[in-house]
Amino acid sequence: PTITLNYHGAKNKITAGIHYERTGLKKSPLNFVSYFLAVPFLIRKHRFDLLIEDNIPPFTFGLSPLYTQKPVISQIKAFGGKFESQKYKLPFMHIEKNAARLYKNFIVLTKNMEQKIRAINPEASIQVIPNGINTLHSIGTKEKNYLLFLGRISFFTKGLDYLLETMEILQQQKPDIELMIA
Repeated sequence: PTITLNYHGAKNKITAGIHYERTGLKKSPLNFVSYFLAVPFLIRKHRFDLLIEDNIPPFTFGLSPLYTQKPVISQIKAFGGKFESQKYKLPFMHIEKNAARLYKNFIVLTKNMEQKIRAINPEASIQVIPNGINTLHSIGTKEKNYLLFLGRISFFTKGLDYLLETMEILQQQKPDIELMIA
């Protein structure tokens, strides 16, 4: 099964043969805390050969290697500990750094993230698998000279701060370029 965070209106379901099991309380932020408290019990409940842990801040790691001898891969999109530590006044940054040492295998999105993990855990096996595509395709739009950001609008956690900095630099070279945020 794919075990996911619970939220108001969420239901267990099967889509395209994948069983989604919602875990934790439905009310935020208790859903995050209850989900991660349930991790040890969920690992013991289900039979599996490989566990892929795909976590989100403020808990970058679910600490699965503490609860199983089976192989675990941590899929990390970003370290959010520093930002989350400032936001919640809790030591997420230190927990994040120490937890990264528990894992042997990682999937990351960027070489930069690979370097961050390698600095903490030099023996780790790390695969860089970026989101997106590496070739440009024409989609035949009428608009010209724009960049599109499509995603959840969260300034620091989704990188909009970097995008705006990049747009300033890009507009110096190409003044007519626009940014669309959706």
